[in-house]
Order: sequence, then structure tokens, then C-alpha cells
Amino acid sequence: MSTECVQCAKISSIIGVVISFFCLLGMVIIPLANEGTFEEVQCTVIDVKTPDSITNRQPEDFIDCDCGKRCTSETACSRVYVSIEDGNQDILLEEHAIGWKSSGSRCTFKRGDCGETIEDMEYSIKEGQNNVAKYENYMKNNQSFTCYTQKKEKAYIGYEIDTGTIILLSILTGVFIIWCMCVFGCEWYENHKHKIKEQQKNEKSSEIV
Repeated sequence: MSTECVQCAKISSIIGVVISFFCLLGMVIIPLANEGTFEEVQCTVIDVKTPDSITNRQPEDFIDCDCGKRCTSETACSRVYVSIEDGNQDILLEEHAIGWKSSGSRCTFKRGDCGETIEDMEYSIKEGQNNVAKYENYMKNNQSFTCYTQKKEKAYIGYEIDTGTIILLSILTGVFIIWCMCVFGCEWYENHKHKIKEQQKNEKSSEIV
């Protein structure tokens, strides 16, 4: 293998280890470490807001979203406001406590992806209405539901990480670590072999002299 290929393999393996490790750290390790801080409580829905059409809308009913390269569009932003038992009152219910699985701090629900057409926006409205339907029923029936909170200041629908994500990121990090070890191990072996050959060559030269 040429020197350029070896250097490329070394750099790419190191980059792979660093990126996969930080993904594992941010998406799995830190969230898992925070699991013990969440408390299961009862939440009561006090208001539900979601757009019913594109024309009849409030400024907060839609949120900007990235629909591709050089493309910015809007998608429906559905909000559920709750009161926490013995905690904060009238706060936004967030979809998930883990940032990368959440719809953010402005919406309870929004589409993870969006399109630039009117049909895409209309679809996001219907999707939002479906998502908040059960919470509207909770509010109409004055029925509480289980939610999760930290220090009873914020309310979340969920906080757990799915097992598939944990396994996938763990395997990915392990593969990059093994690859990195193989690359550096092979380089060390080749260098060691070269040193032995040079040493043997020098010894033969000394014997001839």
C-alpha cells in the first residue's frame, strides 16, 4: 500500500472514530445518564393550538423548515399546553426530552421533513391535527395523562431512547475503532518488518567487511 493510501486510511479512520464517538456521546450516553433525573407525573391539557388552513392562520401556526438545497418553506406547528401536577402551569408540552428526537421548544409536533408546495403544507396541517386529536379529547373530558418532567419545570411526552439507536451507534463506533486499530497496527507491523530487514542487511554488510 502506498504512503498516500496509508495516510488517507489513518486520517479517515480517526475522523470516523471521533464522529461516531461524539454521536454516541450526544445521542446515547448523555441522554441515558440523564434518565434518572426524569420523573413520571400527571399532566392536564389546558389548551391545544394547531392551524386548520393555510389562509386562516396565526404567525405562530407555522414554522420555517429546510426543504432542500436553497429551499426554505413552512410547516404546521401544533402546540399542546399543559399544567404539571404540583408544578408549572400553562407550559408547552414537548414531544421528547432528547433534542434530536424533539420538535423543538416552539412546537409540540411538526414534520421532520417538509416540501415546498401548497400540498405539502396542507399535509402538515392534517398531520398536526391527527397528532393533537387525543390531547383535545383529554381536554374535553378533563382527563389527565402521564408525562415526564425535570424539576416540574418542563413537560415531555417521552424521554427514552429506542434500543435500535443504541445498538446501531455502538456497532458503528466499534467498527471505526477496530478499523483504526487495524490501520495503525498494520503500519506498525510494516515499519517493524522494515527495521528488521534493515538490521539484517547491516549485519551482513558488517560480516563482509
